Order: sequence, then C-alpha cells, then structure tokens
Amino acid sequence: MSRYSKETADGKVILAWGYDRPMSEYFFQAFLKEVEDDEDDVIFSISSYHTLTPHPKHPNKMTWSNTEILQLMEKEYVGVDAIPAAHRNALAADLTF
Repeated sequence: MSRYSKETADGKVILAWGYDRPMSEYFFQAFLKEVEDDEDDVIFSISSYHTLTPHPKHPNKMTWSNTEILQLMEKEYVGVDAIPAAHRNALAADLTF
C-alpha cells in the first residue's frame, strides 16, 4: 500500500491519500490534527469501493470513481498544494503511485 500525508496550510487538518494494492483501490482521507478526548479525529475516509467514513458533503456516497476522488482533491485541497501533481496525474490515469 502507498500512503502519503500532508498537513494543510492552516495546520488544522492532515490529509492522507494513496493506493491500497491488496484492495485494488485508491483512497483519500482527512483527519483533524487536534481533537478533544471524546471527539473523533476522522473527517472522512473515502475510497473507490470501501468507504469507511463518508465525506460530510456526500453522506450517502460510499463508492468513488478515480475522477470523483480527483475532483474532490482539486476542488477542496489543491489550493493549499497539499497533493502533488504527480499523484493526481497517476490517479487520473489509473496508475498506482
């Protein structure tokens, strides 16, 4: 499995993304960097086939195409240069990274 992570520019969220070879799917996740003891740190954990925690704006969406994951990355997170272009290009081309 490849897994990359980076903190957003504001320092409040940690993004994680990659390709899970055993599951043959891409994933994209966001976690709160700091949480209270009784608070969950997971904002969302989406993937091609096995979404664990839906995206807050898409609570009923449990499967994501590469294009949809890429659009979410670019729409909400590329502005902070969080996800490298090489990884986004690989996702668009359905290549592992």
